[in-house]
Amino acid sequence: MIVFLHGAGIGAEDLAPARYPLVRRLRDLAPAQVPLIEGDWLDRMEELLAPLGPEDTVIGHSHGGAMAVKWIAERARAKPLARFVGCAMPMWGEPDWEMQEFCLPRDTSGAFDGVGEIWLLQAEDDEIVDAGHAALYAARLPGARLRRLPAGGHDLDDDAVSVVLSEALGLSG
Repeated sequence: MIVFLHGAGIGAEDLAPARYPLVRRLRDLAPAQVPLIEGDWLDRMEELLAPLGPEDTVIGHSHGGAMAVKWIAERARAKPLARFVGCAMPMWGEPDWEMQEFCLPRDTSGAFDGVGEIWLLQAEDDEIVDAGHAALYAARLPGARLRRLPAGGHDLDDDAVSVVLSEALGLSG
């Protein structure tokens, strides 16, 4: 199973593939659950991600990805998953992103030991999250594969994203 976690400020109507480019590109590749996240983000992560196991994949975009990383680091260390794909995630605590309740714990060592593969996707022309945030995550998540894309913006709306997603999901030849 693939679970896609959207960014902040998204309503149910925004999750339609025609309105959310990353959902469209993902659905072109594989079936995925795309639940609406409302209320407390970490509690919602618990509901959505706790039942997942070693055959499952989590793809998180922006704040949804950042909260999935935080949930694993704080509440589900060494959670078994096939893969985690983080897309355009802000590193909370950095300049212009100073909201302490969203920051990762200082020690994330071992938190992702149960995850088979970690992929980080970031467009160089992201107008919301500075491209340097992906490198900060790569430093905190050992073994992560950082893929920088020349274009796509924050919504990762570029054909190269589909190619990288296909590779990350193990769908490419």
